[in-house]
Amino acid sequence: MNHSMGDVAHSKHGPQAGEVPKQALTPLSGARLLGVACTVALGGFLVGFDATVISGAVPFIRGYFNLEGTSGGLQLGWAVSSLGWGAMAGNLAAGFLNDRFGRRTVLLLAAALFLASSLTAACATTFAVFVAARICGGLGVGTAILTAPMYIAEIAPAHLRGRLVSLNQLMIVIGISVSFFSNYFLLSLGDESWRWMLGVQAVPATLFFLLLTRVPESPRWLAVGPGVDFRDLLAKRLRWVLFFGFGIAFFQQATGINAIFYYLPTIFAQAGGGLATAFGQSVFVGLVNLGMTFVAIWLIDRLGRKPLLLIGLTGMTAALLTISWAFNSGASSVVILVAIAAYVASFAISLGPVMWVMLSEIFPTEQRAAAIGVVGFWNSLVSASITLLFPKELSSWGPGGTFLAYGLIAGAGLLFIAVFAPETKGKTLEELAQMLTPAVERKR
Repeated sequence: MNHSMGDVAHSKHGPQAGEVPKQALTPLSGARLLGVACTVALGGFLVGFDATVISGAVPFIRGYFNLEGTSGGLQLGWAVSSLGWGAMAGNLAAGFLNDRFGRRTVLLLAAALFLASSLTAACATTFAVFVAARICGGLGVGTAILTAPMYIAEIAPAHLRGRLVSLNQLMIVIGISVSFFSNYFLLSLGDESWRWMLGVQAVPATLFFLLLTRVPESPRWLAVGPGVDFRDLLAKRLRWVLFFGFGIAFFQQATGINAIFYYLPTIFAQAGGGLATAFGQSVFVGLVNLGMTFVAIWLIDRLGRKPLLLIGLTGMTAALLTISWAFNSGASSVVILVAIAAYVASFAISLGPVMWVMLSEIFPTEQRAAAIGVVGFWNSLVSASITLLFPKELSSWGPGGTFLAYGLIAGAGLLFIAVFAPETKGKTLEELAQMLTPAVERKR
């Protein structure tokens, strides 16, 4: 690891960074490393919470903002997907901001955006203000979801990098689960419960901001310094890794994970049962997601990235096709619940954590922030589009047709991973840069 830091310090951008204190380039270790990684991963908690807390608000904002009928369905889709549209802008800005101001500053900005979004959405009295608040939250999601795993990858030793970067995904999943629990318990507050569901996020957002003031800047950013040119992404040597990055980012969202999470109570309600039952089933799915993410963290540096992706996408394909069959055949709600849980479990050990780990690994240090920003923008664009269209798909194709489409996309993703995914386990970031660049040249 010390040798790796030396390699970075002698990069072409090093002189532009000015004098970097020697201690700043010393790798973190032990409890300090874990503490900093966990603090930064709190950004993942806020990403997960902010993204899925809307699922509990949907039944209430539909009535409060009068989102009924065909036009109302599109407005509802816009209200739910607005976070994703904001995340796209956050993704694009994250690349520039991370290179110019550093990872820590961007994370502090994300914390402030989460706080402002939660309080404004909770107090909104007009549809426009509500959407604006959710877009603000999306800016926080877009910056945090890219910056946190990148920061952790840059401070982690190679043999722990998969597990430490996966902490961010674990915190995303915990945030998702906590949002489901929070929504379930706040449901008893009645028609105004959606305000509390959205506003409670102000507490972890404030905590995240305060804790970030105690973490150091990324040593690799200090060594490389600001001023990376986005035109570097056009270099031929990056074509293959960008192709793979865009591909895995597409399949992570096009298989419907965020649409399913955002509308879980709605999906379960269509399968039969009351609103309270649907919220309870959402809690169960959130717990499955959490448990299987622990499994992914345990396996990712043992089994490797590619095997987990292959196993997970196989399970996702089978589960999505089962959900489609269950809705079309009128199978019981228990079958649908089990199949959705199996889909979420398969996602949680594969595309959920592994995509972010691999994106933080495959790009060279000097282009990492810019490349992850562009690929993250694409990931958010796919997510927002899927989420926006989901209510319309349900009304036009029905649940059976919608989940059939997702299942076919998952099958295509399985083929993509089998053919194109590299294995990055156990190698330093500098070794990966050397390994993947020759691979690019051979594949041209």
